[in-house]
Amino acid sequence: FATRAGEGLRRLDLLDDAAIAACLREARPSVCLLSSALTNVERCEEEPALAMATNARAPGVVAAACREVGARVLFLSTEYVFDGTSGPYGEGDPTSPVSVYGRTKLEGERRVLAADPRNLAIRTTVIFSHDPAGTNFVMQLLARLSAE
Repeated sequence: FATRAGEGLRRLDLLDDAAIAACLREARPSVCLLSSALTNVERCEEEPALAMATNARAPGVVAAACREVGARVLFLSTEYVFDGTSGPYGEGDPTSPVSVYGRTKLEGERRVLAADPRNLAIRTTVIFSHDPAGTNFVMQLLARLSAE
């Protein structure tokens, strides 16, 4: 699983710890916005080990590498860390994820925050980009509606 590369960006495999560390040592950022994740909720249910590696372990590796170069991490998490029975949620509300995706993102939060107290976990709702070949929620919805 690797992120998409575009102009001015380079591909980085989130499952390659050495590549993550090397990239951060080379770039030496002051802040790292970590938005990469396995966000396909159905795939997370089908491949929980991949979801854990991508959504929990990799953010911990990124956070540790960032700590080594003095960078802080802004980790994009999700409202899926809650059970969805009430809301809107506040940052102090108890978490209770009901899906593999939610559980792995919550574990990612924990690892990022444990690596450095300056790091932040930002719980968002439905972030997407226009990528017709992508699997984000909006692209899935458009594909399903156009197929009817």
